Amino acid sequence: MKVKNKLRESITIDLMLRSINHPLLFIDNENNIVMSNSAAEEFFGISSVILEKNKLDKFLPFSNPLINLVNQVKEKKISINEYSVQLNTINNKNFKTLDIQITYTDNKEPYLTILLIERDIAVKFNKQYLKMGSTKSIVGLSSMLAHEIKNPLSGIRGAAQLLGENCSKDDFLLTELICDETDRITKLVDSMEVFTNERALVKEIINIHSILNRVRRIAENGFSKNIKFIEIFDPSLPDIEVNKDQLIQVFLNLIKNSTEAITKKSISGEIIIRTSFMSGLRIALPSSNEKVNISLSVSIEDNGPGIPEFIIENFYEPFISDKNNGSGLGLAIAMKIIQDHDGVIEFDSSTFGTKVTILLPIYSNKTGDLM
Repeated sequence: MKVKNKLRESITIDLMLRSINHPLLFIDNENNIVMSNSAAEEFFGISSVILEKNKLDKFLPFSNPLINLVNQVKEKKISINEYSVQLNTINNKNFKTLDIQITYTDNKEPYLTILLIERDIAVKFNKQYLKMGSTKSIVGLSSMLAHEIKNPLSGIRGAAQLLGENCSKDDFLLTELICDETDRITKLVDSMEVFTNERALVKEIINIHSILNRVRRIAENGFSKNIKFIEIFDPSLPDIEVNKDQLIQVFLNLIKNSTEAITKKSISGEIIIRTSFMSGLRIALPSSNEKVNISLSVSIEDNGPGIPEFIIENFYEPFISDKNNGSGLGLAIAMKIIQDHDGVIEFDSSTFGTKVTILLPIYSNKTGDLM
């Protein structure tokens, strides 16, 4: 009976830890990590097996504010709530704005509970909409000129083809170049139309995993042949109401970016696709007064070299790219598509890799509404 009770207690604790979507740690009086959850693994970029063999200090930079707070709690034997703390880790140099809750428990062996709550998602969400406003202004002007640009391009291409029929070999190469460049400009103009398309978005109710499985198959048989994929899926996730083709486009673009980054680093490539449920995250839409629960989380994580600093500073701006022939529209288009689905896209990057997370509202079968 005692064995069963211990097993039941162990399972209960494990389920409780898994149900908390924020990084959670239990440490002893010597700062040894004795227990952690999966959100803590993601935050520190280290497995719980390694976390629970070391002190908290090992995974944080020198003079980190979290260590100072822990020391205060141990010294005064009190619990502390600290808000809007800038925090980073050894594996992720980018600072996050967090609320920190540290609880002191005076038992036979005193221990501390540390809960880290990220509070800047709403800020990122609003910032993205502001950036999209400037993007729309730029591309709106471009769309006004698109018709005037594409018409002469068509004439130039037609003239080049006619010249190519009766010219020398050297001149034919030049006419081919003219045709290729006019095609490239036409594609660039076409790609910007996603920003100004006012047609109603056609959606269907679907499970996110069917979309991700299809994306993975396309990638594995194409540009990501030499990449190892790891899926960490939450099978209990409810359906979502989305435009399937647009989401496939977004996830393919993100995986392609990760693959290209890994190729640059010349390492054994690995991409983790993770899904999870985040409770209690409500965002007010700029277009209306209603709030939406963006509870479904999908992340694409790679072990590439990270994103260059100048790209990070202008992450969602159009026409910014570190690729030789990149248009710089891929991420801006992805952000526009996710916003059209009342979602938010965010990222973390360091020299150890890049993680892009997309948060989407789930579909309620009972009401037919987005939750």
